[in-house]
Amino acid sequence: MSRDSLTALLALEVILEKSADITAQIQHGLALESLLQWVITDARALLQCDRVLIYRFLEDQDAVVAFESVGADGTPLLGQRLYDPCLGATWVERYQQGHTTTIADVHNGRIDPCYVQLLARLQVQANLVVPIFSQSTLWGLLIAHHCRSPHEWQPLEVQFLQHIALPLGVAVQQATLRQRQQHLESQIEQQTADSATDCSSHQQCLVSVSCDRPGTTLRSSEAQYYNLVNHLNTGLVVHAPDTQILQCNDTACALLGLSREQMLGKVAIDPGWQFLREDASVMPVEEYPVNRVLAMHAPLKNYVVGIRRGDQSQKWGLVTAFPEFAADGSLLQVVVTFIDISRLKQAELDLQWQSEQRRLLLTVTQQMRQTLDLDHILQTAVSEVRQFLQTDRVIIYQFEPNWSGSIIAEAVAVGWTSILGKQITDTYFLETEGKPYIQGRVKASNDIYTDELDPCHVALLEQMQVRANLVVPILQDNHLWGLLVAQQCNAPRLWATLEIELLQHLATQLAIAIQQAELYRQVQTCNTRLELQVQERTAQLQKALEFEALLKRITDRVRDSLDERHILQTSVEALAQGLSIGACDAGIYNAEQTTSTIAYEVTNTLASAQGCTFELATATHPEVYPYLLSGRSCQFSDVTPHPLRADQQRQTTLAVPLIDDQGVLGDLWLFKPSGEVFDDQDVRLVQQVANQCAIALRQSRLYQAAQAQVQALERLNQLKDDFLSTVSHELRTPMSNIKMATQMLEISLEPLGVLDDAANAINHYFKILREEGKRELTLINDLLDLARLDADTEPLTLTTINLQIYLPHLADSFSERTQQQQQHLTLHLPTNFPPFTTDLPYLERILTELLHNACKYTPTGGTITVSARATPAALELRVSNTGVEIPATEYERIFDKFYRIPNHDPWKHGGTGLGLALVKQLTARLGGQIHVESGGGQTTFVLTFGPSSVAADEIHP
Repeated sequence: MSRDSLTALLALEVILEKSADITAQIQHGLALESLLQWVITDARALLQCDRVLIYRFLEDQDAVVAFESVGADGTPLLGQRLYDPCLGATWVERYQQGHTTTIADVHNGRIDPCYVQLLARLQVQANLVVPIFSQSTLWGLLIAHHCRSPHEWQPLEVQFLQHIALPLGVAVQQATLRQRQQHLESQIEQQTADSATDCSSHQQCLVSVSCDRPGTTLRSSEAQYYNLVNHLNTGLVVHAPDTQILQCNDTACALLGLSREQMLGKVAIDPGWQFLREDASVMPVEEYPVNRVLAMHAPLKNYVVGIRRGDQSQKWGLVTAFPEFAADGSLLQVVVTFIDISRLKQAELDLQWQSEQRRLLLTVTQQMRQTLDLDHILQTAVSEVRQFLQTDRVIIYQFEPNWSGSIIAEAVAVGWTSILGKQITDTYFLETEGKPYIQGRVKASNDIYTDELDPCHVALLEQMQVRANLVVPILQDNHLWGLLVAQQCNAPRLWATLEIELLQHLATQLAIAIQQAELYRQVQTCNTRLELQVQERTAQLQKALEFEALLKRITDRVRDSLDERHILQTSVEALAQGLSIGACDAGIYNAEQTTSTIAYEVTNTLASAQGCTFELATATHPEVYPYLLSGRSCQFSDVTPHPLRADQQRQTTLAVPLIDDQGVLGDLWLFKPSGEVFDDQDVRLVQQVANQCAIALRQSRLYQAAQAQVQALERLNQLKDDFLSTVSHELRTPMSNIKMATQMLEISLEPLGVLDDAANAINHYFKILREEGKRELTLINDLLDLARLDADTEPLTLTTINLQIYLPHLADSFSERTQQQQQHLTLHLPTNFPPFTTDLPYLERILTELLHNACKYTPTGGTITVSARATPAALELRVSNTGVEIPATEYERIFDKFYRIPNHDPWKHGGTGLGLALVKQLTARLGGQIHVESGGGQTTFVLTFGPSSVAADEIHP
């Protein structure tokens, strides 16, 4: 529900409540002055304005501020006679037509300067004026002022004042009628007293006439009698015992609307008139005044009688009747006198009418407050109006945009045809677009045959059995929404002004109900739309969550797999199940992207095509593949038989490419029954799955390629190792022979003193032969050792040693070398080091190689350190040397076979690149690990052995 609609609905509720409150106060008989003051005080509070007043027109054409509610800071105007030079005939006529005046800013230059001066003198910045009517007469103005600042009057503020002005007019009218009633009652009391005197004289006259002899005296007395009777203000009728009229005066003739000739000689029961009871119902003959006197033989006083004359107009009289008896007691005549109380009775009827009208309006208003069901409100309105007006039919006609319309509510008396739901098109409204009715026209036809209606209109009304018609517009925002129509079917009917005003007031209330119902309908529509949007959004979010979970499951499974078939199977099966579709397959393109092979499929509705290969150019839908090859998805429906699935029925197909950043690998095809579609969420899910599938396929292919390369490299490495092992074995024997020949040669040359002469060329060549032979033999031994370690065929020979004794002994073999190279060799060993179990030759080979490298690469004056420490978790041996660093990028590579750090041998010592590789293999064989730490001008090789190599119970922290 929008904020504006809510505010409008609450404002309409306030209008209805205030109108009902005013009506209730009128019914309770609240004094007019108190009522008006209470209403304007409440109105000022609700409108939150500075002043609300009632400007009353007086009989001398002047006007006065009769009632006022003003804020504490405002200037009181109560009792002032305000002369408005601009309130001329034009403005008065506008107000008499029911128009309102709204001025948001008196200084905006669009009103007369004289009016600006008047409003400025009254400190008015914004002005709202609504007329108050009493019986169609402009009685005064209801005015609201904003004095501190301009104010843009909202439509509901204007509507609020208009609707409280209506019951105020009723209150004024009721007060006027009460004053008139009081005045008439005083007049009647006086006339009744005078009538008693006249009747007494009249009785004496009649007695004298009846006792005189016939002749001149009788005629003279009758002349005096006629003169007396005709000058009475009281009607007088003399009836014979058979109710025949013997005499009547002019007042009686005027009251009955008949001439003396038409009355004399008639009996009480005559078609020329009809008597009514006080409640306006038809009076039975036995209740006629003369008949009651005849029945009772007693006078009848203050008997209220209504008289319906021949022209259907009504008069009311206060009747006094008494019998005249002869001396013998026989009835001579009945004298009936009556006073015309039509004005008083009309005032009472008007009050009764106003009361019934208020009851009717209150009933409709309460219905509007209790329900927002417009059909129920309209039906209540027509039923109440028909009962109130005692008419044959009341309907509500609603217009369509093309000015045709239909009957949407009806109350009809028994015996007359119902026209509820009837579609009616009146050419009058087609031609005029209802403009006269929008301007407030009311059409009252007392008799369709005498009111000069168009023949087509008469024919239309005849079809509906209508004889008299009263039409009042129902307006909605200056638009003709419909018509409220009262119809008399059995006879013509003279529509009274009060009846017309009643329908106008009711049409106004119905307009409020329609607006309220429309606002409620809009609110309901908004609520329904919002609920549908929430449901739709909730369904979308739920579907999105399900798809997200599905995508995650698929992604996790395909990423964990490097098997291309498993990847496709996982994707196709998950999509088929997650989207509840009839079939799904995955096609893989060849390298040239000219053919596609159905690698995997799931199908419940189509024939299997798994394993089939077809040309893209000759496929059933060759036009789809340019989209797929360009990375775009395609959704379509077709009935052309599929060459791979001859039984294919009409299907909705979604084709999505398997694409990554390197290109299109294949496609996914999904099938639904005809009439169903893949929505945006479905398409996005399939595209995301296709992307993940493509990535997984690419990874799988890269992995397969890498595996093939690894296998090839392993084969090459094995061939290399086999070759080196073979070569080493083949070279070991010749090199052993060469070493032995060299030794024999050295034995032969020593006696000759050749080896003692450094300048001797033979000595030089011999040294080269001896050193290179030794070097080659070491290389062969290292290769053979590596081959044995790779083969893992030699068992370990474990020995428990004391490192505190073993390490110094091992270091002694390098003492002479370090002294010759001016290096410092130090040991850092704890005194309580535990025994260590290991393969002693392997350990010695490891430490020897590390010390050999340390001596080789430590500069003159550098320090070589051997240290050890034990913890409950491991034993750690460290061999470090100063003066040299290894880049961090080389930490792992230095343990590779035949690898030497480029440009890192300033002393040109050379080497085979197998020493550290052999150390790593030996350390791993002993169950340990080795790593290098370098920095600060120092390099350290760290050997770490697990607790199984140490007697844990003998480790001391």
